[in-house]
Amino acid sequence: MDLNEQYILASILLQQAISFRERDPDHALQMMERGRVIAETLNDPCLTLSYDHWLADLLLFCRNEYARSLDHLIRVIVEARKPQYENCADRVNLYQLLIEAYLFNDPIGYEREIRETIHATETTMIISEDMWCLLQWCRAYLELAIGDLDAALHAGEIYLARCEKSYSNFRLSDAYSFLCETYYRRGEIDALQAHAEAGETHAHQEQDTQRWHVEFIAWQAYAAQRQGRIADAQQQFKRALLHLSRLHAPLFMAGYDALCDYYTFDHQWDAAQALRDRQLSEAVKSDSPYILIECYLRRIALAKAADRTYHDEWIAAQQILPRLQKPDHYRLLLSKWE
Repeated sequence: MDLNEQYILASILLQQAISFRERDPDHALQMMERGRVIAETLNDPCLTLSYDHWLADLLLFCRNEYARSLDHLIRVIVEARKPQYENCADRVNLYQLLIEAYLFNDPIGYEREIRETIHATETTMIISEDMWCLLQWCRAYLELAIGDLDAALHAGEIYLARCEKSYSNFRLSDAYSFLCETYYRRGEIDALQAHAEAGETHAHQEQDTQRWHVEFIAWQAYAAQRQGRIADAQQQFKRALLHLSRLHAPLFMAGYDALCDYYTFDHQWDAAQALRDRQLSEAVKSDSPYILIECYLRRIALAKAADRTYHDEWIAAQQILPRLQKPDHYRLLLSKWE
């Protein structure tokens, strides 16, 4: 294979991997790893960095391997500071992904680093419109993780307004997903219902938004159930389970919350537990202390509601605390379950 053919193959592999990352994350990873080897052989720093950028994106958003993604990004960002990467377009994208990796691994512990990196990226770099939107999502997600629901809602509304300027169904699905989760935590069912309906109109139009599609349908079932529209709730929930059965990528945490809370409302404890077991298996693969402890807190709450023992879950959550930069927040939450 001559030099030109290698370049063509490396470019094709990257584009195919990007297109497959939601539908078949394992296959996408294999293509990225193969293509990156070719890029290194070509000694092309920008092509190699492009692979590193999309590999981080795949690990974060499609495989939910949060700890691995953070390790990868730290290594790549150090490498990308070298002169040969100065003109590479993907260089700035790495900082956006680094913020998101901090958020998915330990948002409370890395709060200072997250806020500083957002500020530095906005004020010292030339950023795209998409990154301008995403940086606002990072602000919103951080406020939600901290538990400031008023700040989260305000930031989320700004994020949606920015996304509306992009006319991207993918980005709009993300914005509506965030607001649905925020309204759920605030207990505002009517607003949750309206945003879930709006979100579905965007999510069903894209291949890369299928997890949000499941989530929006599940939220509509949850809202209808709380509003007493039982027939509608049952119909929507069947739709959500059907779409879930076709899903290859891990479901987002909010999607599990919507599905499990639907079951718990009807005291279907075993069905809820089965979903939380599936969620835990995915959380273990993520190796994120934040995702793991949030998962165990939900398992404890479910066991408490079902009047079942949760000693093992409580011990497992306690064992995660040393991995967090600032464990006091979760130590306080766990103390309420002693």
